[in-house]
Amino acid sequence: MWRHARKGDGSRESELRIAVMQSLPGHTGYDAPAARRHLQALRAASPPDEIAAVAQLRLAEMHTDDALRDENQSLRQRLSQLVDIERSMVARDRP
Repeated sequence: MWRHARKGDGSRESELRIAVMQSLPGHTGYDAPAARRHLQALRAASPPDEIAAVAQLRLAEMHTDDALRDENQSLRQRLSQLVDIERSMVARDRP
């Protein structure tokens, strides 16, 4: 599917299909920066409403995924700091 889609026919539908596949983590063609560039270019090229809507939706989903990933990383760091504090307190209280 990916090999066939990469060849494409140059249509906007084909470009959208490629960009969406590139935007999916775990896909063999995953390349988030390239997907963003393609989706933004598609959206900016005055495509039909359906293509513009899918491109906009996928860009929004990618933005949400990035924000959630950043928040998850921040929470993990905070948890690690709390664990370190707890360990130091326990060690300090031991005779």
